[in-house]
Amino acid sequence: MFSRQVAANKGGTSTSSDSKIPAVPGTSRSRDRQLTLKETSERKLLWDINVPKSIKYHYLIGEMIALDNEPLSLVERVGFHRLMAAAVPHYRVPGQIYVTEKVVPDIYNRIWSKIEASISQATAVSVTSDIWTCQHNNESFLSFTAHWISPYFNLEHGVLAMKPFPSSHSGTNIAKKLNAITERWNTPKSKVHLLVHDSGAYMIKGARDAGYDSGRCFIHSLQRAKEESLKSQPEVLQMIAAARRILTHFNYSGLAEQKLKSIQQELNLPNHQLGQDVSTRWNSTYYLMERLLRTKASCILVYNRS
Repeated sequence: MFSRQVAANKGGTSTSSDSKIPAVPGTSRSRDRQLTLKETSERKLLWDINVPKSIKYHYLIGEMIALDNEPLSLVERVGFHRLMAAAVPHYRVPGQIYVTEKVVPDIYNRIWSKIEASISQATAVSVTSDIWTCQHNNESFLSFTAHWISPYFNLEHGVLAMKPFPSSHSGTNIAKKLNAITERWNTPKSKVHLLVHDSGAYMIKGARDAGYDSGRCFIHSLQRAKEESLKSQPEVLQMIAAARRILTHFNYSGLAEQKLKSIQQELNLPNHQLGQDVSTRWNSTYYLMERLLRTKASCILVYNRS
């Protein structure tokens, strides 16, 4: 909805847009005339933190932090304060503690109630779940995403859980976590039509011990089939390993990357960037090799001129 509103605003016509832009203190527009005593006093009046006008912006900031994956410390940044002071002079940006303890929990509870009410109206719910380890902090996480059809026959989905999984990835522990999530959302097992997961033995056992009808993810099975087929072709594995070493060299050497861009400009070639493949995406290795093949001439010249 927001993107449509922005598009509509951009599509509108205005012959006097400059006259609608408010003057910002410190700009040439604000220095055209001297402020009156009333205007000066009004600028010093800040809204109370609990008035409806302030609360409106509190929650807009909280939603921005959630949607754009911004840190909570955003509300403490000087640049953000300057922006808000220019855009909404009477608004006082709340501190990080207020946003953390008041705004974010309220938004969370509001969305929780909305999703819970929608799921309660669904006849059946299908679930996708996975366990993985984050490469940045080496922590394991369990995801639990529900998919259902609304009474108006619209496909809906919601992430019911994205939580740390510090314990052993045994089938028993996985079953306990899965059951705890559905209980917390007041969703009986009989309402879960199917739980889709990867082909891991522990995940299969966990879904079975929890009492769910489950199925293996087709894409994950296809990925494993691809990996197994490559194992029977050592020449292909060697070629892929060599390609990954070349990409690693350019990704970790700023000088080499700059030389590659310079040679591409010299030869009037497209500025293709080299990207590493991801082991869990079966087609990323294909794109790795395809991109490297397109930049073959440039890469050879970088090596010869070193």
